[in-house]
Amino acid sequence: MRNRLVAVAMIASGLALGATGALAQEPAQNSSQHAAQTPKKPRVWTNDDVNSLRSPSDQFLREKEQKDAQEAATKQAPSSMPPQSAAKVEGLPNVPAPTTVQDADQLIAQQEAELASQQEFVKQTEKELADADESQRPKLNGRIEYHTKVIGRIQAEIAQLQAERDALAKKPASPNGDSGSNANSSSPQI
Repeated sequence: MRNRLVAVAMIASGLALGATGALAQEPAQNSSQHAAQTPKKPRVWTNDDVNSLRSPSDQFLREKEQKDAQEAATKQAPSSMPPQSAAKVEGLPNVPAPTTVQDADQLIAQQEAELASQQEFVKQTEKELADADESQRPKLNGRIEYHTKVIGRIQAEIAQLQAERDALAKKPASPNGDSGSNANSSSPQI
Protein backbone atom coordinates (compact mmCIF):
# COMPACT_ATOMS: atom_id res chain seq x y z
CA MET A 1 0.00 0.00 0.00
CA ARG A 2 2.80 2.22 0.76
CA ASN A 3 4.31 1.59 -2.63
CA ARG A 4 1.03 2.26 -4.21
CA LEU A 5 0.68 5.51 -2.42
CA VAL A 6 4.13 6.59 -3.46
CA ALA A 7 3.37 5.60 -7.03
CA VAL A 8 0.09 7.53 -7.04
CA ALA A 9 1.81 10.56 -5.49
CA MET A 10 4.52 10.41 -8.11
CA ILE A 11 2.02 10.20 -10.92
CA ALA A 12 -0.04 13.04 -9.46
CA SER A 13 3.01 15.24 -9.07
CA GLY A 14 4.18 14.38 -12.59
CA LEU A 15 0.81 15.32 -13.97
CA ALA A 16 0.81 18.53 -11.99
CA LEU A 17 4.28 19.45 -13.22
CA GLY A 18 3.43 18.53 -16.78
CA ALA A 19 0.26 20.62 -16.73
CA THR A 20 2.07 23.72 -15.42
CA GLY A 21 4.86 23.25 -17.95
CA ALA A 22 2.36 23.04 -20.78
CA LEU A 23 0.60 26.13 -19.53
CA ALA A 24 3.87 27.99 -19.18
CA GLN A 25 4.87 27.20 -22.76
CA GLU A 26 1.50 28.08 -24.20
CA PRO A 27 1.90 31.90 -23.85
CA ALA A 28 5.40 31.69 -25.31
CA GLN A 29 4.07 29.81 -28.28
CA ASN A 30 1.26 32.34 -28.67
CA SER A 31 3.69 35.27 -28.63
CA SER A 32 5.95 33.60 -31.21
CA GLN A 33 2.93 32.84 -33.38
CA HIS A 34 1.76 36.46 -32.96
CA ALA A 35 5.22 37.74 -33.96
CA ALA A 36 5.22 35.49 -37.01
CA GLN A 37 1.81 36.78 -38.05
CA THR A 38 2.69 40.50 -37.85
CA PRO A 39 5.13 41.58 -40.56
CA LYS A 40 8.33 43.28 -39.46
CA LYS A 41 8.45 46.99 -40.13
CA PRO A 42 11.24 47.97 -42.52
CA ARG A 43 14.01 50.02 -40.98
CA VAL A 44 13.82 53.70 -41.75
CA TRP A 45 17.26 55.15 -42.36
CA THR A 46 17.82 58.73 -41.28
CA ASN A 47 20.60 61.12 -42.20
CA ASP A 48 22.26 60.36 -38.89
CA ASP A 49 22.39 56.67 -39.78
CA VAL A 50 23.83 57.38 -43.22
CA ASN A 51 26.43 59.76 -41.82
CA SER A 52 27.61 57.08 -39.40
CA LEU A 53 28.24 54.76 -42.36
CA ARG A 54 30.53 57.20 -44.16
CA SER A 55 34.27 56.85 -43.91
CA PRO A 56 36.42 59.79 -42.77
CA SER A 57 37.64 60.35 -46.34
CA ASP A 58 34.02 60.60 -47.53
CA GLN A 59 33.30 63.13 -44.80
CA PHE A 60 36.38 65.15 -45.76
CA LEU A 61 35.32 65.27 -49.41
CA ARG A 62 31.79 66.27 -48.46
CA GLU A 63 33.03 69.09 -46.23
CA LYS A 64 35.35 70.28 -48.98
CA GLU A 65 32.48 70.35 -51.50
CA GLN A 66 30.33 72.34 -49.08
CA LYS A 67 33.14 74.83 -48.50
CA ASP A 68 33.67 75.25 -52.25
CA ALA A 69 29.94 75.78 -52.77
CA GLN A 70 29.85 78.46 -50.07
CA GLU A 71 32.82 80.26 -51.60
CA ALA A 72 31.17 80.19 -55.02
CA ALA A 73 27.95 81.58 -53.57
CA THR A 74 29.90 84.34 -51.85
CA LYS A 75 31.59 85.29 -55.11
CA GLN A 76 28.27 85.40 -56.97
CA ALA A 77 26.44 87.50 -54.38
CA PRO A 78 28.80 90.14 -53.03
CA SER A 79 28.21 91.07 -49.40
CA SER A 80 28.92 94.73 -50.10
CA MET A 81 25.58 95.15 -51.87
CA PRO A 82 23.01 96.58 -49.47
CA PRO A 83 19.52 95.04 -49.77
CA GLN A 84 17.86 98.39 -50.46
CA SER A 85 20.20 99.20 -53.32
CA ALA A 86 19.56 95.87 -55.03
CA ALA A 87 16.07 97.07 -55.96
CA LYS A 88 17.51 100.23 -57.49
CA VAL A 89 19.86 98.26 -59.70
CA GLU A 90 17.00 96.19 -61.05
CA GLY A 91 15.42 99.36 -62.39
CA LEU A 92 12.76 100.27 -59.87
CA PRO A 93 11.98 103.96 -60.27
CA ASN A 94 13.50 106.12 -57.61
CA VAL A 95 13.57 109.50 -59.38
CA PRO A 96 10.31 111.47 -59.41
CA ALA A 97 9.03 112.60 -62.78
CA PRO A 98 9.73 116.28 -63.36
CA THR A 99 6.78 118.62 -63.89
CA THR A 100 8.69 121.54 -65.38
CA VAL A 101 11.78 122.02 -67.49
CA GLN A 102 13.56 123.56 -64.49
CA ASP A 103 12.72 120.49 -62.37
CA ALA A 104 14.07 118.26 -65.12
CA ASP A 105 17.29 120.29 -65.34
CA GLN A 106 17.71 120.10 -61.57
CA LEU A 107 17.13 116.31 -61.49
CA ILE A 108 19.51 115.80 -64.41
CA ALA A 109 22.19 117.81 -62.57
CA GLN A 110 21.67 115.71 -59.42
CA GLN A 111 21.91 112.46 -61.38
CA GLU A 112 25.04 113.64 -63.20
CA ALA A 113 26.66 114.49 -59.85
CA GLU A 114 25.72 111.01 -58.55
CA LEU A 115 27.11 109.46 -61.74
CA ALA A 116 30.43 111.28 -61.29
CA SER A 117 30.57 110.11 -57.67
CA GLN A 118 29.94 106.48 -58.62
CA GLN A 119 32.52 106.61 -61.41
CA GLU A 120 35.10 108.03 -59.00
CA PHE A 121 34.31 105.28 -56.49
CA VAL A 122 34.81 102.60 -59.17
CA LYS A 123 38.17 104.12 -60.16
CA GLN A 124 39.31 104.21 -56.53
CA THR A 125 38.18 100.61 -55.96
CA GLU A 126 40.05 99.48 -59.08
CA LYS A 127 43.22 101.07 -57.67
CA GLU A 128 42.65 99.22 -54.38
CA LEU A 129 42.12 96.00 -56.32
CA ALA A 130 45.54 96.31 -57.94
CA ASP A 131 47.23 96.37 -54.51
CA ALA A 132 44.84 94.01 -52.68
CA ASP A 133 45.53 90.56 -51.22
CA GLU A 134 43.95 87.51 -52.80
CA SER A 135 41.49 87.33 -49.91
CA GLN A 136 40.21 90.87 -50.61
CA ARG A 137 39.89 90.55 -54.39
CA PRO A 138 36.45 88.86 -54.51
CA LYS A 139 35.00 91.54 -52.23
CA LEU A 140 36.47 94.37 -54.29
CA ASN A 141 35.37 92.75 -57.56
CA GLY A 142 31.86 92.51 -56.14
CA ARG A 143 31.88 96.19 -55.26
CA ILE A 144 33.08 97.15 -58.72
CA GLU A 145 30.43 94.98 -60.35
CA TYR A 146 27.67 96.43 -58.17
CA HIS A 147 28.67 100.06 -58.69
CA THR A 148 29.03 99.47 -62.43
CA LYS A 149 25.40 98.36 -62.45
CA VAL A 150 24.49 101.48 -60.50
CA ILE A 151 26.33 103.60 -63.08
CA GLY A 152 24.32 101.95 -65.86
CA ARG A 153 21.08 102.61 -64.00
CA ILE A 154 21.99 106.26 -63.43
CA GLN A 155 22.88 106.70 -67.10
CA ALA A 156 19.50 105.25 -68.08
CA GLU A 157 17.75 107.61 -65.63
CA ILE A 158 19.62 110.59 -67.08
CA ALA A 159 18.55 109.59 -70.60
CA GLN A 160 14.95 109.23 -69.41
CA LEU A 161 15.06 112.60 -67.65
CA GLN A 162 16.47 114.25 -70.77
CA ALA A 163 13.66 112.75 -72.87
CA GLU A 164 11.10 114.01 -70.33
CA ARG A 165 12.76 117.43 -70.36
CA ASP A 166 12.53 117.55 -74.14
CA ALA A 167 8.85 116.56 -73.94
CA LEU A 168 8.23 119.26 -71.33
CA ALA A 169 10.03 121.83 -73.47
CA LYS A 170 7.79 120.99 -76.44
CA LYS A 171 4.53 121.00 -74.43
CA PRO A 172 4.32 124.70 -73.63
CA ALA A 173 5.47 125.55 -77.14
CA SER A 174 2.70 123.44 -78.72
CA PRO A 175 -0.26 125.69 -77.81
CA ASN A 176 1.76 128.78 -78.72
CA GLY A 177 3.13 126.96 -81.74
CA ASP A 178 -0.41 126.35 -83.05
CA SER A 179 -1.20 130.06 -82.97
CA GLY A 180 2.28 130.75 -84.28
CA SER A 181 1.76 128.31 -87.14
CA ASN A 182 -1.31 130.30 -88.15
CA ALA A 183 0.82 133.39 -88.18
CA ASN A 184 3.48 131.52 -90.14
CA SER A 185 0.90 130.31 -92.66
CA SER A 186 -0.03 133.91 -93.46
CA SER A 187 3.60 134.76 -94.12
CA PRO A 188 5.18 133.49 -97.31
CA GLN A 189 7.23 130.34 -96.99
CA ILE A 190 10.66 130.22 -98.44
